[in-house]
Amino acid sequence: MKTILTTLFFIAFMLFFVNAQDGHYWQNGTGLPKILPNSDNSKLAVLTYDRLTIFDLKNGQPLTTHNFVYNNGPLFDQGTRISSNTDDFNFLTIQNTKGSWWHLNTYKNSFDKLNYNKTHFIYGLDYKNRVIAYDYKSKEVYIQENGENKIIDTIDKPADIYIFPQGRTAYYLKGKRLYYYNFTTDTTEKFPKNANFSTGNTVHSSMPNWIFYKMGHNIVQHNILTNDEELIPESNQKKFFPKPYHKCIKNLVQSKRALGNGKFFYALQVDTTLTMSAPETIKEKPYMVVQYNTETCQKEQDIHFSMNTEAFLAKQSQIIADLEAKKVEEEAKKSQAALDAKKADQDIKEFFMNFSQISTNNEIDMGSVQGRNISNLALTKKLLGNVNGQVHAIGWIKDCYGESKLLLIAINSNNNTDFRILRISNKGQNWGHKHIVSVPIVNGKIGAYTSISFQEFGNLFYVKYTKKDIRTNKTTSNKIEAHCGGKWN
Repeated sequence: MKTILTTLFFIAFMLFFVNAQDGHYWQNGTGLPKILPNSDNSKLAVLTYDRLTIFDLKNGQPLTTHNFVYNNGPLFDQGTRISSNTDDFNFLTIQNTKGSWWHLNTYKNSFDKLNYNKTHFIYGLDYKNRVIAYDYKSKEVYIQENGENKIIDTIDKPADIYIFPQGRTAYYLKGKRLYYYNFTTDTTEKFPKNANFSTGNTVHSSMPNWIFYKMGHNIVQHNILTNDEELIPESNQKKFFPKPYHKCIKNLVQSKRALGNGKFFYALQVDTTLTMSAPETIKEKPYMVVQYNTETCQKEQDIHFSMNTEAFLAKQSQIIADLEAKKVEEEAKKSQAALDAKKADQDIKEFFMNFSQISTNNEIDMGSVQGRNISNLALTKKLLGNVNGQVHAIGWIKDCYGESKLLLIAINSNNNTDFRILRISNKGQNWGHKHIVSVPIVNGKIGAYTSISFQEFGNLFYVKYTKKDIRTNKTTSNKIEAHCGGKWN
Protein backbone atom coordinates (compact mmCIF):
# COMPACT_ATOMS: atom_id res chain seq x y z
CA MET A 1 0.00 0.00 0.00
CA LYS A 2 2.99 2.35 0.20
CA THR A 3 2.75 2.98 -3.52
CA ILE A 4 -0.96 3.67 -3.25
CA LEU A 5 -0.43 6.43 -0.73
CA THR A 6 2.74 7.96 -2.10
CA THR A 7 2.15 7.99 -5.86
CA LEU A 8 -0.65 10.53 -5.53
CA PHE A 9 1.31 13.68 -4.83
CA PHE A 10 -0.04 17.17 -4.37
CA ILE A 11 -0.76 18.37 -7.92
CA ALA A 12 -3.97 20.08 -6.89
CA PHE A 13 -6.27 19.90 -3.90
CA MET A 14 -9.81 20.02 -2.67
CA LEU A 15 -10.53 21.00 0.92
CA PHE A 16 -13.64 19.74 2.62
CA PHE A 17 -15.15 20.01 6.05
CA VAL A 18 -16.19 16.45 6.79
CA ASN A 19 -17.77 14.45 9.55
CA ALA A 20 -15.04 13.71 12.09
CA GLN A 21 -16.43 10.20 12.53
CA ASP A 22 -14.87 9.28 9.20
CA GLY A 23 -11.51 9.20 10.96
CA HIS A 24 -7.96 9.26 9.63
CA TYR A 25 -6.73 6.75 7.10
CA TRP A 26 -4.49 4.09 8.60
CA GLN A 27 -0.76 4.81 8.30
CA ASN A 28 1.96 2.70 6.73
CA GLY A 29 5.29 2.00 8.37
CA THR A 30 7.14 4.98 6.90
CA GLY A 31 4.64 7.61 7.97
CA LEU A 32 3.50 8.46 11.48
CA PRO A 33 0.83 10.96 12.50
CA LYS A 34 2.00 14.33 13.79
CA ILE A 35 0.49 15.31 17.15
CA LEU A 36 0.62 18.72 18.78
CA PRO A 37 -1.14 20.11 21.89
CA ASN A 38 -1.57 23.83 22.39
CA SER A 39 0.18 25.59 25.26
CA ASP A 40 -2.56 25.10 27.91
CA ASN A 41 -3.37 21.48 26.91
CA SER A 42 -6.95 22.38 25.99
CA LYS A 43 -6.68 21.26 22.35
CA LEU A 44 -4.76 18.65 20.38
CA ALA A 45 -4.00 18.71 16.65
CA VAL A 46 -3.51 15.42 14.78
CA LEU A 47 -2.09 15.62 11.25
CA THR A 48 -1.76 12.77 8.77
CA TYR A 49 -1.24 12.94 5.04
CA ASP A 50 -4.99 12.78 4.41
CA ARG A 51 -6.48 15.05 7.06
CA LEU A 52 -6.14 17.28 10.12
CA THR A 53 -8.34 16.97 13.20
CA ILE A 54 -8.50 19.35 16.18
CA PHE A 55 -9.64 17.67 19.42
CA ASP A 56 -11.11 19.22 22.55
CA LEU A 57 -9.04 17.70 25.36
CA LYS A 58 -11.72 18.45 27.93
CA ASN A 59 -13.86 15.64 26.54
CA GLY A 60 -11.64 14.00 23.90
CA GLN A 61 -14.08 14.87 21.12
CA PRO A 62 -13.17 16.34 17.72
CA LEU A 63 -13.89 20.01 17.16
CA THR A 64 -13.11 20.23 13.44
CA THR A 65 -11.75 17.90 10.78
CA HIS A 66 -10.24 19.01 7.48
CA ASN A 67 -9.88 16.41 4.79
CA PHE A 68 -7.16 16.85 2.17
CA VAL A 69 -7.95 14.73 -0.86
CA TYR A 70 -7.02 14.64 -4.54
CA ASN A 71 -8.91 12.12 -6.65
CA ASN A 72 -9.69 10.14 -3.50
CA GLY A 73 -6.00 10.09 -2.57
CA PRO A 74 -4.00 11.99 0.06
CA LEU A 75 -2.94 15.54 -0.73
CA PHE A 76 0.25 15.70 1.32
CA ASP A 77 3.39 13.58 1.53
CA GLN A 78 4.34 11.70 4.67
CA GLY A 79 7.00 14.22 5.71
CA THR A 80 4.41 16.96 6.04
CA ARG A 81 4.23 18.62 9.46
CA ILE A 82 2.65 21.51 11.31
CA SER A 83 5.37 24.14 11.18
CA SER A 84 3.50 26.88 13.04
CA ASN A 85 0.15 27.56 14.64
CA THR A 86 -1.80 29.99 16.76
CA ASP A 87 -2.61 28.86 20.28
CA ASP A 88 -6.31 28.37 19.48
CA PHE A 89 -5.43 26.37 16.32
CA ASN A 90 -7.53 28.73 14.21
CA PHE A 91 -4.48 29.14 11.96
CA LEU A 92 -1.89 26.49 11.11
CA THR A 93 0.95 26.35 8.64
CA ILE A 94 1.42 22.94 7.03
CA GLN A 95 4.80 22.34 5.41
CA ASN A 96 6.18 19.46 3.36
CA THR A 97 9.74 18.16 3.04
CA LYS A 98 10.41 20.30 -0.05
CA GLY A 99 9.66 23.57 1.69
CA SER A 100 6.22 24.12 0.13
CA TRP A 101 3.63 25.27 2.61
CA TRP A 102 -0.06 25.99 3.08
CA HIS A 103 -1.65 28.37 5.57
CA LEU A 104 -4.83 26.74 6.81
CA ASN A 105 -7.59 28.80 8.35
CA THR A 106 -9.47 26.19 10.38
CA TYR A 107 -12.12 28.70 11.43
CA LYS A 108 -13.12 29.36 7.81
CA ASN A 109 -12.02 25.91 6.63
CA SER A 110 -9.95 27.33 3.81
CA PHE A 111 -6.37 27.91 2.72
CA ASP A 112 -5.45 31.59 3.04
CA LYS A 113 -3.40 33.26 0.32
CA LEU A 114 -0.45 35.23 1.66
CA ASN A 115 2.04 37.53 -0.02
CA TYR A 116 5.64 36.32 0.18
CA ASN A 117 8.74 35.93 -1.97
CA LYS A 118 8.34 32.56 -3.67
CA THR A 119 12.07 32.34 -4.48
CA HIS A 120 12.94 32.22 -0.77
CA PHE A 121 12.70 29.24 1.56
CA ILE A 122 9.55 29.61 3.67
CA TYR A 123 9.46 28.08 7.17
CA GLY A 124 5.90 29.13 7.92
CA LEU A 125 4.43 31.72 10.27
CA ASP A 126 5.09 32.63 13.86
CA TYR A 127 2.27 32.84 16.38
CA LYS A 128 1.74 36.50 15.32
CA ASN A 129 1.01 35.33 11.76
CA ARG A 130 4.29 36.75 10.40
CA VAL A 131 6.05 34.92 7.57
CA ILE A 132 9.45 33.46 8.51
CA ALA A 133 11.75 32.95 5.52
CA TYR A 134 15.32 32.44 4.33
CA ASP A 135 16.98 34.42 1.51
CA TYR A 136 19.35 32.07 -0.33
CA LYS A 137 21.35 34.96 -1.78
CA SER A 138 21.98 37.00 1.38
CA LYS A 139 21.68 33.95 3.70
CA GLU A 140 19.43 35.98 5.97
CA VAL A 141 16.64 34.53 8.08
CA TYR A 142 13.97 37.19 8.39
CA ILE A 143 10.44 37.92 9.55
CA GLN A 144 8.11 39.62 7.09
CA GLU A 145 6.09 42.26 8.91
CA ASN A 146 4.03 45.11 7.45
CA GLY A 147 5.72 44.74 4.08
CA GLU A 148 9.23 44.94 5.52
CA ASN A 149 11.79 42.29 6.42
CA LYS A 150 13.06 42.14 10.00
CA ILE A 151 16.40 40.30 9.95
CA ILE A 152 16.88 37.62 12.62
CA ASP A 153 20.44 36.66 11.59
CA THR A 154 22.53 35.13 8.81
CA ILE A 155 23.07 31.36 8.67
CA ASP A 156 24.78 29.08 6.17
CA LYS A 157 21.74 27.11 5.02
CA PRO A 158 17.99 26.89 5.68
CA ALA A 159 18.36 23.71 7.76
CA ASP A 160 20.49 25.54 10.34
CA ILE A 161 17.43 26.92 12.11
CA TYR A 162 14.61 25.04 13.80
CA ILE A 163 11.34 26.83 14.48
CA PHE A 164 9.04 25.14 16.94
CA PRO A 165 5.44 24.55 15.80
CA GLN A 166 3.93 27.02 18.25
CA GLY A 167 5.87 29.74 16.44
CA ARG A 168 7.15 31.30 19.66
CA THR A 169 10.75 30.09 19.77
CA ALA A 170 13.52 29.02 17.41
CA TYR A 171 17.05 27.68 17.69
CA TYR A 172 19.69 28.26 15.07
CA LEU A 173 23.35 27.52 14.48
CA LYS A 174 25.80 30.23 13.53
CA GLY A 175 29.20 28.71 13.10
CA LYS A 176 29.51 26.33 16.05
CA ARG A 177 27.41 28.39 18.45
CA LEU A 178 23.76 27.86 19.25
CA TYR A 179 21.34 30.80 19.49
CA TYR A 180 17.82 31.09 20.83
CA TYR A 181 15.26 33.43 19.23
CA ASN A 182 12.13 34.64 21.03
CA PHE A 183 9.34 35.66 18.64
CA THR A 184 7.38 37.28 21.46
CA THR A 185 10.08 39.86 22.19
CA ASP A 186 11.95 39.53 18.86
CA THR A 187 15.23 39.10 20.72
CA THR A 188 18.19 36.75 20.33
CA GLU A 189 20.21 35.09 23.08
CA LYS A 190 23.43 33.14 22.70
CA PHE A 191 23.46 29.78 24.41
CA PRO A 192 26.00 30.17 27.24
CA LYS A 193 28.00 27.06 26.37
CA ASN A 194 30.07 26.12 23.36
CA ALA A 195 29.22 22.47 22.77
CA ASN A 196 28.70 19.97 19.97
CA PHE A 197 25.51 21.27 18.40
CA SER A 198 23.54 20.43 15.29
CA THR A 199 19.96 21.34 14.52
CA GLY A 200 19.26 17.70 13.74
CA ASN A 201 19.71 16.49 17.33
CA THR A 202 19.91 19.66 19.43
CA VAL A 203 16.19 20.33 19.48
CA HIS A 204 13.22 18.04 19.75
CA SER A 205 9.84 19.19 18.46
CA SER A 206 8.14 17.20 21.21
CA MET A 207 9.98 19.10 23.95
CA PRO A 208 9.84 22.84 23.13
CA ASN A 209 11.52 23.96 26.38
CA TRP A 210 14.49 21.61 26.15
CA ILE A 211 17.64 21.35 24.10
CA PHE A 212 20.06 18.45 23.93
CA TYR A 213 23.78 18.51 23.26
CA LYS A 214 26.73 16.17 23.54
CA MET A 215 29.48 16.52 26.12
CA GLY A 216 32.00 13.72 25.85
CA HIS A 217 30.02 10.47 25.97
CA ASN A 218 27.07 12.10 27.65
CA ILE A 219 23.91 13.77 26.45
CA VAL A 220 23.13 17.00 28.29
CA GLN A 221 19.49 17.94 28.75
CA HIS A 222 19.11 21.68 29.21
CA ASN A 223 15.89 23.40 30.27
CA ILE A 224 15.87 26.84 28.65
CA LEU A 225 13.33 28.18 31.15
CA THR A 226 15.17 27.21 34.34
CA ASN A 227 18.70 26.56 32.97
CA ASP A 228 18.63 23.22 34.81
CA GLU A 229 20.77 20.52 33.26
CA GLU A 230 21.20 16.79 33.59
CA LEU A 231 23.92 14.56 32.14
CA ILE A 232 22.77 11.19 30.85
CA PRO A 233 25.00 8.52 29.26
CA GLU A 234 24.59 8.47 25.49
CA SER A 235 23.52 4.82 25.62
CA ASN A 236 20.75 5.49 28.14
CA GLN A 237 17.23 5.07 26.77
CA LYS A 238 16.17 8.19 28.67
CA LYS A 239 18.50 10.52 26.80
CA PHE A 240 15.82 12.11 24.60
CA PHE A 241 13.22 12.43 27.35
CA PRO A 242 13.69 15.26 29.88
CA LYS A 243 13.86 14.46 33.56
CA PRO A 244 10.21 15.20 34.44
CA TYR A 245 9.17 12.29 32.23
CA HIS A 246 11.75 9.73 33.36
CA LYS A 247 9.53 8.00 35.86
CA CYS A 248 7.03 7.41 33.05
CA ILE A 249 9.70 6.15 30.68
CA LYS A 250 7.96 2.78 30.25
CA ASN A 251 4.97 4.49 28.73
CA LEU A 252 7.23 6.66 26.57
CA VAL A 253 9.46 3.97 25.09
CA GLN A 254 6.47 1.77 24.26
CA SER A 255 5.07 4.57 22.12
CA LYS A 256 5.79 5.34 18.49
CA ARG A 257 6.06 9.03 19.30
CA ALA A 258 5.87 10.92 22.59
CA LEU A 259 5.34 14.60 23.22
CA GLY A 260 5.67 16.33 26.57
CA ASN A 261 3.82 19.49 27.40
CA GLY A 262 4.01 20.51 31.07
CA LYS A 263 1.65 18.51 33.27
CA PHE A 264 0.77 16.09 30.47
CA PHE A 265 2.57 14.05 27.89
CA TYR A 266 1.04 12.49 24.82
CA ALA A 267 1.97 9.08 23.47
CA LEU A 268 1.23 7.89 19.95
CA GLN A 269 0.32 4.23 20.05
CA VAL A 270 -1.19 1.60 17.78
CA ASP A 271 -4.94 1.33 18.33
CA THR A 272 -5.12 -2.40 19.06
CA THR A 273 -8.91 -2.31 19.37
CA LEU A 274 -8.97 -1.84 15.59
CA THR A 275 -6.11 -4.12 14.54
CA MET A 276 -7.74 -7.15 16.22
CA SER A 277 -10.45 -7.24 13.56
CA ALA A 278 -8.17 -6.41 10.61
CA PRO A 279 -6.84 -9.09 8.22
CA GLU A 280 -3.23 -10.09 8.87
CA THR A 281 -2.29 -9.06 5.34
CA ILE A 282 -2.98 -5.39 6.10
CA LYS A 283 0.31 -3.53 6.55
CA GLU A 284 -1.18 -0.18 7.55
CA LYS A 285 -1.68 0.60 11.22
CA PRO A 286 -4.38 2.60 13.02
CA TYR A 287 -3.07 4.95 15.69
CA MET A 288 -4.45 6.72 18.70
CA VAL A 289 -3.10 9.27 21.19
CA VAL A 290 -2.93 8.46 24.88
CA GLN A 291 -2.79 11.40 27.27
CA TYR A 292 -0.85 10.74 30.47
CA ASN A 293 -0.46 12.75 33.66
CA THR A 294 3.21 13.66 34.11
CA GLU A 295 3.04 13.49 37.92
CA THR A 296 1.26 10.17 38.29
CA CYS A 297 2.09 8.54 34.92
CA GLN A 298 -1.56 7.53 34.86
CA LYS A 299 -3.61 7.56 31.72
CA GLU A 300 -5.98 10.51 31.43
CA GLN A 301 -7.78 9.53 28.24
CA ASP A 302 -7.49 7.85 24.85
CA ILE A 303 -7.96 9.95 21.72
CA HIS A 304 -9.17 7.66 18.93
CA PHE A 305 -8.76 9.30 15.55
CA SER A 306 -8.31 6.46 13.04
CA MET A 307 -11.06 5.07 10.81
CA ASN A 308 -12.80 2.02 12.16
CA THR A 309 -11.72 -1.23 10.53
CA GLU A 310 -14.74 -1.59 8.28
CA ALA A 311 -14.45 1.99 6.98
CA PHE A 312 -10.70 1.62 6.39
CA LEU A 313 -11.08 -1.62 4.40
CA ALA A 314 -13.83 -0.05 2.32
CA LYS A 315 -11.73 3.07 1.70
CA GLN A 316 -8.68 0.97 0.85
CA SER A 317 -10.69 -1.02 -1.70
CA GLN A 318 -11.99 2.22 -3.18
CA ILE A 319 -8.47 3.66 -3.47
CA ILE A 320 -7.17 0.47 -5.10
CA ALA A 321 -10.09 0.45 -7.55
CA ASP A 322 -9.59 4.15 -8.34
CA LEU A 323 -5.86 3.64 -8.90
CA GLU A 324 -6.51 0.66 -11.15
CA ALA A 325 -9.02 2.69 -13.14
CA LYS A 326 -6.56 5.55 -13.34
CA LYS A 327 -3.84 3.14 -14.45
CA VAL A 328 -6.07 1.80 -17.22
CA GLU A 329 -6.89 5.37 -18.25
CA GLU A 330 -3.21 6.36 -18.28
CA GLU A 331 -2.28 3.28 -20.30
CA ALA A 332 -5.00 4.15 -22.81
CA LYS A 333 -3.63 7.70 -23.01
CA LYS A 334 -0.11 6.36 -23.54
CA SER A 335 -1.32 4.03 -26.30
CA GLN A 336 -3.20 6.86 -27.98
CA ALA A 337 -0.18 9.15 -27.61
CA ALA A 338 2.01 6.50 -29.26
CA LEU A 339 -0.47 6.19 -32.14
CA ASP A 340 -0.64 9.98 -32.47
CA ALA A 341 3.17 10.21 -32.50
CA LYS A 342 3.39 7.50 -35.17
CA LYS A 343 0.76 9.30 -37.25
CA ALA A 344 2.64 12.61 -36.81
CA ASP A 345 5.87 10.98 -38.03
CA GLN A 346 4.04 9.62 -41.06
CA ASP A 347 2.55 13.05 -41.78
CA ILE A 348 6.02 14.66 -41.59
CA LYS A 349 7.57 12.10 -43.95
CA GLU A 350 4.66 12.44 -46.36
CA PHE A 351 5.02 16.21 -46.31
CA PHE A 352 8.80 16.41 -46.86
CA MET A 353 8.87 13.78 -49.62
CA ASN A 354 7.08 16.29 -51.87
CA PHE A 355 10.05 18.68 -51.72
CA SER A 356 13.04 17.89 -53.90
CA GLN A 357 16.26 19.86 -53.54
CA ILE A 358 16.54 22.95 -55.72
CA SER A 359 19.92 24.17 -56.90
CA THR A 360 20.62 27.66 -55.59
CA ASN A 361 23.32 28.27 -58.18
CA ASN A 362 20.98 29.13 -61.07
CA GLU A 363 18.14 31.57 -61.59
CA ILE A 364 14.69 29.97 -61.61
CA ASP A 365 11.95 30.95 -64.06
CA MET A 366 8.88 30.73 -61.87
CA GLY A 367 6.60 30.46 -64.87
CA SER A 368 8.07 27.11 -65.81
CA VAL A 369 8.34 25.39 -62.42
CA GLN A 370 6.12 22.43 -61.68
CA GLY A 371 4.87 22.03 -58.13
CA ARG A 372 3.14 19.21 -56.30
CA ASN A 373 -0.27 19.87 -54.81
CA ILE A 374 0.04 19.39 -51.03
CA SER A 375 -3.15 21.22 -50.06
CA ASN A 376 -4.83 18.16 -48.55
CA LEU A 377 -1.88 16.89 -46.52
CA ALA A 378 -2.46 16.85 -42.76
CA LEU A 379 0.78 18.71 -41.99
CA THR A 380 0.04 21.39 -44.62
CA LYS A 381 -3.27 22.15 -42.92
CA LYS A 382 -1.59 22.15 -39.51
CA LEU A 383 1.19 24.50 -40.63
CA LEU A 384 -0.80 26.94 -42.78
CA GLY A 385 -4.35 26.64 -41.50
CA ASN A 386 -7.12 27.74 -43.87
CA VAL A 387 -5.54 28.98 -47.11
CA ASN A 388 -7.40 30.70 -49.93
CA GLY A 389 -6.13 28.62 -52.83
CA GLN A 390 -4.08 25.53 -53.55
CA VAL A 391 -0.70 24.97 -51.95
CA HIS A 392 2.07 23.60 -54.17
CA ALA A 393 5.46 22.29 -53.05
CA ILE A 394 8.23 23.55 -55.35
CA GLY A 395 11.31 22.27 -53.47
CA TRP A 396 13.72 22.82 -50.59
CA ILE A 397 16.53 25.33 -51.02
CA LYS A 398 18.60 25.14 -47.84
CA ASP A 399 19.28 22.82 -44.88
CA CYS A 400 19.61 24.81 -41.63
CA TYR A 401 22.04 23.12 -39.24
CA GLY A 402 20.37 19.74 -39.73
CA GLU A 403 17.40 21.00 -37.66
CA SER A 404 15.13 22.53 -40.30
CA LYS A 405 14.80 23.20 -44.03
CA LEU A 406 13.86 26.24 -46.08
CA LEU A 407 11.00 25.21 -48.35
CA LEU A 408 9.77 27.11 -51.41
CA ILE A 409 6.01 26.92 -51.94
CA ALA A 410 3.40 28.54 -54.18
CA ILE A 411 -0.18 29.34 -53.18
CA ASN A 412 -2.42 29.61 -56.24
CA SER A 413 -5.72 31.48 -56.09
CA ASN A 414 -8.02 32.90 -58.79
CA ASN A 415 -6.32 36.30 -58.77
CA ASN A 416 -2.65 35.67 -58.05
CA THR A 417 0.10 33.26 -57.09
CA ASP A 418 2.04 33.86 -53.88
CA PHE A 419 5.58 32.54 -53.55
CA ARG A 420 6.76 31.96 -49.98
CA ILE A 421 9.63 30.35 -48.11
CA LEU A 422 8.75 28.29 -45.06
CA ARG A 423 11.24 27.35 -42.37
CA ILE A 424 10.02 23.95 -41.15
CA SER A 425 11.78 21.90 -38.47
CA ASN A 426 12.55 18.23 -38.94
CA LYS A 427 9.81 17.55 -36.38
CA GLY A 428 7.21 19.33 -38.48
CA GLN A 429 7.10 22.62 -36.58
CA ASN A 430 6.58 25.94 -38.33
CA TRP A 431 9.55 28.12 -37.41
CA GLY A 432 8.47 31.04 -39.58
CA HIS A 433 7.96 32.15 -43.18
CA LYS A 434 9.03 34.83 -45.65
CA HIS A 435 6.79 36.25 -48.34
CA ILE A 436 8.79 36.53 -51.56
CA VAL A 437 6.52 37.90 -54.27
CA SER A 438 2.93 37.88 -55.53
CA VAL A 439 2.31 37.37 -59.26
CA PRO A 440 -1.06 38.44 -60.76
CA ILE A 441 -3.26 36.05 -62.75
CA VAL A 442 -4.85 37.65 -65.84
CA ASN A 443 -7.47 35.70 -67.80
CA GLY A 444 -6.26 32.48 -66.18
CA LYS A 445 -2.63 33.13 -67.11
CA ILE A 446 0.39 34.51 -65.25
CA GLY A 447 0.41 38.30 -65.64
CA ALA A 448 4.14 38.80 -65.01
CA TYR A 449 7.45 37.23 -65.94
CA THR A 450 9.06 36.29 -62.63
CA SER A 451 12.41 34.82 -61.74
CA ILE A 452 14.06 33.99 -58.41
CA SER A 453 17.76 33.71 -57.61
CA PHE A 454 19.77 33.06 -54.44
CA GLN A 455 22.86 34.57 -52.84
CA GLU A 456 24.85 33.08 -49.99
CA PHE A 457 27.72 34.67 -48.04
CA GLY A 458 28.82 32.47 -45.13
CA ASN A 459 25.84 32.30 -42.77
CA LEU A 460 23.96 34.94 -44.75
CA PHE A 461 21.37 33.79 -47.27
CA TYR A 462 19.25 35.97 -49.56
CA VAL A 463 16.43 35.39 -52.02
CA LYS A 464 16.15 37.88 -54.89
CA TYR A 465 13.22 38.17 -57.26
CA THR A 466 12.67 40.09 -60.49
CA LYS A 467 9.13 40.65 -61.79
CA LYS A 468 8.14 42.22 -65.15
CA ASP A 469 4.45 43.03 -65.49
CA ILE A 470 3.19 41.89 -68.92
CA ARG A 471 0.59 44.65 -69.11
CA THR A 472 2.79 47.59 -68.16
CA ASN A 473 6.31 46.28 -68.93
CA LYS A 474 7.22 47.65 -65.49
CA THR A 475 9.99 45.71 -63.75
CA THR A 476 10.37 45.44 -59.97
CA SER A 477 12.87 43.55 -57.87
CA ASN A 478 13.80 43.03 -54.24
CA LYS A 479 16.17 41.02 -52.04
CA ILE A 480 14.81 39.23 -48.96
CA GLU A 481 16.90 38.02 -46.03
CA ALA A 482 16.38 34.32 -45.35
CA HIS A 483 19.22 33.47 -42.95
CA CYS A 484 18.79 30.27 -40.98
CA GLY A 485 19.47 32.12 -37.74
CA GLY A 486 17.70 35.32 -38.73
CA LYS A 487 14.34 36.72 -37.77
CA TRP A 488 11.33 34.99 -39.30
CA ASN A 489 7.70 35.99 -39.33
